[in-house]
Amino acid sequence: MPDHHQIIEVARAISIAAEKLNDFYDEEALELSFPGGKPTSEQGEMISSVGGLFDLASLHIIHDSGIAKHVPSEGTITIAELVNTCGIPHIHLRRILRHAITNRIFTEPIPESISHTPISTRLAHDPVMRATVGMLVDEMFPAAPCFSRAMRRYGTSTGPTDTAWALANDAHRPMVEELEAEHPVRAAQFAAFMRWNWSVQQPLQPLIENFDWAALGKGRVVDDFEEVVKNGERMFLEEIEDQPELRDRVQFMAHDAFEEQPVKGAGVYLLRSVLHDWPDESCVDILRSLVPALKKGAMVLVNDFVMPGMGEMDFLAERRARSLDLLMTALFNAREREAGEWEPLFAKADGRFRFEGVRKCVVNETGIPTEILLSVIVATWMG
Repeated sequence: MPDHHQIIEVARAISIAAEKLNDFYDEEALELSFPGGKPTSEQGEMISSVGGLFDLASLHIIHDSGIAKHVPSEGTITIAELVNTCGIPHIHLRRILRHAITNRIFTEPIPESISHTPISTRLAHDPVMRATVGMLVDEMFPAAPCFSRAMRRYGTSTGPTDTAWALANDAHRPMVEELEAEHPVRAAQFAAFMRWNWSVQQPLQPLIENFDWAALGKGRVVDDFEEVVKNGERMFLEEIEDQPELRDRVQFMAHDAFEEQPVKGAGVYLLRSVLHDWPDESCVDILRSLVPALKKGAMVLVNDFVMPGMGEMDFLAERRARSLDLLMTALFNAREREAGEWEPLFAKADGRFRFEGVRKCVVNETGIPTEILLSVIVATWMG
């Protein structure tokens, strides 16, 4: 319980604040009057977005400088010591760190000394966290301010190099190709981020539970999954460690999705997390490349994100979904699609596809679709 003196100090602070507020009171209008007009909640929300912008700016500096790795796991390190290690002037580093502390990255238990929080500990020691932050600050963050310029310059072009990311990086190749050719560290970072993304943001379980695999019997499934040959075999072997009998049922083979599908007569051709990386014209080409391999009754199964209709999700979840949609355009000139935008892709690819529909994935016992956006899209080849 506060003592008598603390209560007096609180009362004095309230009194001073009330006097300041009174200066803005318009007795004739019987309301508060502020210089430049009364602030609105909309103005406040716009101004507060500046904070988010510099959340990323300070995080970028922390990531680039590897600051978290220089903070001891136990105890503290002085800001002056970090200056010597990181090479950032003291006057800037102290402000950057104190800004980060407002996001629970580091703490300052004693003046001018820094120690870890759970978040900064993961930045220091968790390679997946570092890759995720790196993807955010090295690829997404620089592309965002170039988005408007890219739209003005390129208009409706869907060229893979006509992107905000390419402008930000002065690149003349698509993002993945440019990273592999010019930025191997960032390319490895991107690959690590995608491995996490596939397992957490695009898990397999919804696909397993929302398609009648048993109905295929011993039918053959061909899975077009980007990076599957580079990373998929290793991930698959890790997943089936307790089920060695599955090893001989899966074969990995390099294949360009824009070239004719070499595996003929399979029961299902699965495109998992592929089409959302490409504009419509490229998606149509990918679907057409399957046609020579299809037997009558074969299914093309797409497991991908499907954008919600307006108001179908809560406000924050929908904002995340629509941010993802813009991100795909900024990085790849691709996009996330709404439910009604999938059938036209199959129709343009070939009129012999019969579109079966879009099914939101159910991934919990309640039977209610979750907000992870994953859906199953199916078309049957009628020959």
